Amino acid sequence: MKRLAWVLALTMIAGCSPSPRERMVGTWAETGSADNVLTFGESGSFEQVSYGQKYTGTWTLVKDDGVEVQFTGNSSQLGKTTIALSFDKDVLTTRNPGGRTQTWKKK
Repeated sequence: MKRLAWVLALTMIAGCSPSPRERMVGTWAETGSADNVLTFGESGSFEQVSYGQKYTGTWTLVKDDGVEVQFTGNSSQLGKTTIALSFDKDVLTTRNPGGRTQTWKKK
């Protein structure tokens, strides 16, 4: 009986962990730089303000370890890019197609 109680408790805890999408949504500041901020909107909107320059677009998850960003508006010349992701609590690590790694903290 105790074993069943532990299995149920662990299942409930595992079921409460946020999905990758839920973890993405919000605003992230690059560690060590207050001038580079990403915002992933619940509706799929994307915005990056980097050293005074604003980039906009949309985002969708690619599996559980990547995000595809389609730049729009004045940023549309940047096209589409896929960025690898990893999470550690409230820290997001991204790796762009060129291999550059950045670390972000959720605001």
